[in-house]
Amino acid sequence: MTNKTFRYDINSLRALAVIAVVTYHFGENLLPGGFIGVDIFFVISGFLMTKIVYEKYRNKSFSIYQFYTARAKRIIPALAVLCCLLLLYGWFFLLPTDFQLLAKHIVSSLTFLSNIVYWTESGYFDLAAKEKWLLHTWSLSLEWQFYIAFPIFLYALLRYLPLRFVKLTLLITTLACLIVSLILTDMKPSLGFYSLPTRSWELLAGSLSFFYPINIEEKQKNIWGCVSILTIFLSLIFISDNLAWPSLVTSVPVIATVILLALNLSWVMLRSNILNFFGNISYSLYLWHWPLTVLLVYLGQQNNLPSILTAIGISICLAYISYKYIETPCRKVKSTFIKSLITYLITIIFALFIYLTHGAKLEIRPVSISEQANFVEKYKGYKIDPDGYWLKCSTKNNHESSGIFEVDNSCLKSNKGGISLGVREFIANEQSFSQLASPGCHPYFPEFKQNHLKGNGAEACKMSNSKALEYIIRTPPHTVILTQAKDALNYDWDKLAKAIIENGVQQVLLIGPTPQWQPNLVSTIANRHWHNKNGYIVDASLDEAILDIDKKLHIKYIDSPNLTYISTVEFLCVQDKKVSCKAIIFNQENKYPLVFDYGHLTKEGAIAIAESAIKSYIADM
Repeated sequence: MTNKTFRYDINSLRALAVIAVVTYHFGENLLPGGFIGVDIFFVISGFLMTKIVYEKYRNKSFSIYQFYTARAKRIIPALAVLCCLLLLYGWFFLLPTDFQLLAKHIVSSLTFLSNIVYWTESGYFDLAAKEKWLLHTWSLSLEWQFYIAFPIFLYALLRYLPLRFVKLTLLITTLACLIVSLILTDMKPSLGFYSLPTRSWELLAGSLSFFYPINIEEKQKNIWGCVSILTIFLSLIFISDNLAWPSLVTSVPVIATVILLALNLSWVMLRSNILNFFGNISYSLYLWHWPLTVLLVYLGQQNNLPSILTAIGISICLAYISYKYIETPCRKVKSTFIKSLITYLITIIFALFIYLTHGAKLEIRPVSISEQANFVEKYKGYKIDPDGYWLKCSTKNNHESSGIFEVDNSCLKSNKGGISLGVREFIANEQSFSQLASPGCHPYFPEFKQNHLKGNGAEACKMSNSKALEYIIRTPPHTVILTQAKDALNYDWDKLAKAIIENGVQQVLLIGPTPQWQPNLVSTIANRHWHNKNGYIVDASLDEAILDIDKKLHIKYIDSPNLTYISTVEFLCVQDKKVSCKAIIFNQENKYPLVFDYGHLTKEGAIAIAESAIKSYIADM
């Protein structure tokens, strides 16, 4: 059941896992399923933890203190040094908002709670996650939480149960945790991705590979090994982040990894110097590569191939230095480990200071009191509609505040309840402008309902559209304006427009999606385009998927007899060698971003779009 020799197969799996993760993070299109490298790491960790506890128990030398100390020596030193260096970088270069967020994430990473913090902030695959320097530490936090609970659990099983019942208990627990994972991930995807209860089955699966070794003849072992490795490679290629994760699909690479560990392969190729090099530095490479991907985003170089290759090379160099001069000495030399603990404590204290001082907004830190810093701070808590009409006229928001699916009467008769701040600027005083909306809701008529929402969101959407239909039938307006931020291509706008016109409306306008910058336009302007003079910027953060959606909508509805498609991209963007889009609005001495986050319009942005793209259609109503 145990093997005293060095497991080259495990080191090779580590190498495969870290190479997959690094490739995915630097270029997800190259390896869409590269993120499953983390799942491979989980299985390996579960196997090794089980092996350590079981062998120490058999030798009557198990000590929970020694176990925790060994894990601390393995994980803390390199992580503490990384966090310390990130704080030094942030002191000189990061604006207060970004620096405060970094400090918060450093504290959560060093206290191994970062998976919980990231769960409350955003999903792992959300574009906003690309500006979080320590996002990848969620897996370290989750593993550490597993390390705290699992050895005690396993030791208790080994002490009080026969081995066959220990195995059976672990098998049943693994299956139970998988079922919990599937249920919770379906209900709350972000919780499912980040939490220990929904991920523990992967680590427990590693323990099964230890307790259920596959002892078969060499020829069959080789066949099983080839099939398992092929399965992992196919998973890396064909699995993508569009799937719910973890899910039943996750079990495919997990089971393949479990089989490989249980086989204990001894192929000559697994002794490859290259594989073992990357296996040895896998932890440090995992630590260092992600901050460099974030740095590329900050520099606007995330799509620049030479920059990407340079960052990968630097990641490998830093990983080797970390492995040789931090990881290895701290595991072997007590005084070195103590120094790393001092660094660990100082880093936490310094990070807390930065967080409590709102990103070290101090005169001794010039970048914190710069014009760029004030610009970012201004839009930190910006509201979609400063005048409050958007909230007042949203059925979902009204339900959340009052418990009733209703909207203010002014939304149906006032000249101030506009669908956008921009349109309100250009309608005549005697004209009424009514708005009904609900977040994420498609405009629809009941007879051809297309609603993907659930729960209160679906009820709010139903109420919003019912109210709109009643109003249109009762007093048909001259013009109806339609817009949808998400899934615009997956909706029959022509059918809806036809139904609206049949109720007496003279004109239906479909507003296309506005340009978006990921993860945040305000930071993009502050960090890279502060001295721009004409408002048009060329930047890798521009979400080209939006441009593609606009193009397809334009082609689909250009000849529609029932609606007029208005492309905001056409008015805001210029195609040359690269796409240049209007991102900054100048008004006398002031500058304003078109959107205040990734894609929600500022008041000035809404007015600019209404004036350039919509005004001519409503001026003569």
